[in-house]
Amino acid sequence: MIKKVLLLVLFLFVACSNKDNLEKNQENIENNYIDTNQNTLPTTTVKSDGDYNEWFSPYTFMKNDNGSMAQLALNDMVFPEYNIAQFRFTYIDENLIKTYFYSNAAIDNDGADMYAQSDAGDTIRGDYYNKNFTITTKIDEVDISALDFVSAVSYNYLYTNSSQNDSLGNGSAFFYKDSIFVLIPSDTNNLEVYDKITLDINDNIDNITRDETLWLKNETLPLFEKAMSDFYNDWYTNSEYSYEYIAGKDILYFNNTTISINSYSSIYMGGAHGVYNNTSLVYSLKDGEKISITDLIKDFKDKKLLITMKSKLLSISDRTEEDYLVPLDEITLEDTSFYVYKDGIHFVWPIYSITAYVQGETEIVYSFDEIRPFVKEEYLYILEE
Repeated sequence: MIKKVLLLVLFLFVACSNKDNLEKNQENIENNYIDTNQNTLPTTTVKSDGDYNEWFSPYTFMKNDNGSMAQLALNDMVFPEYNIAQFRFTYIDENLIKTYFYSNAAIDNDGADMYAQSDAGDTIRGDYYNKNFTITTKIDEVDISALDFVSAVSYNYLYTNSSQNDSLGNGSAFFYKDSIFVLIPSDTNNLEVYDKITLDINDNIDNITRDETLWLKNETLPLFEKAMSDFYNDWYTNSEYSYEYIAGKDILYFNNTTISINSYSSIYMGGAHGVYNNTSLVYSLKDGEKISITDLIKDFKDKKLLITMKSKLLSISDRTEEDYLVPLDEITLEDTSFYVYKDGIHFVWPIYSITAYVQGETEIVYSFDEIRPFVKEEYLYILEE
């Protein structure tokens, strides 16, 4: 498989509160780098009181009874004062055209009357808990009522620090943002399946304890600190350059048999730009097993499959055969991640794998009928809507 790499995403620093255990960890790191012969710190000095913040974001992916879909997320819900949240609503109509709405919303135990506006002037109003919304445009009004939905909560962590490299105050910055994405089943009979999927998509947690609302009961701070430690120590010893890292997950789609998750990350460690990566993960909702690309496809060298794949690659807007770093005859679906969507199976090659960085990721889609002849019999069930 072609190795997958990661890209730069720049973020504004967030001022946060300090914690004693982070200060102790920082002091231990500094002590480890004291020159025992001269008993002095190295020229580069790092703040001993890096800043961190934790917050959570409830998330819902909805299928509506009018054939459309929507993603609903509440961001910036900071512990413990989380009655105000950033309201993000992505509406995906029956033609898969997306409209984005953003607003601030007050959340209380009695429900949340939400209102937001898109860049085009469309508005959305509705109730967060009951998941009933109305989108009003200049020419139409659409009522949205969730026919089916999957919920999750993202537990987020942000840590920042800075260094001073010389007497003039020149230095570098450290920015680290990570999350734990926990799926919330609507039916507790499926709890074991959802736990299995949640554990697989999160590298920074190895067990799950839930409270009575099925949210995470585990203490998250030690998990984030452990996951960050190697990256932080690397920056500490090479702090001439700024380091920036962000990772997270969201739901791409679900049906009666599968759920598709997007795992994304970006990293910058000096240079002209960073790198990013999006990896699609598909799981069976029957047993929680992950379905890999090698599980799905019978034969990556099937001539008919290669012909249709090449045709789709050349049909991408503003792409010619010369835009590909690899001869088209050498490209296969084996080097992709895939996800199930309303219109079929999407296959994605990461940056640098078959095109230059400037071209970004490469994505093609096969309708369910198109891909069916090339799918192993035991996985044909994922093609059924």
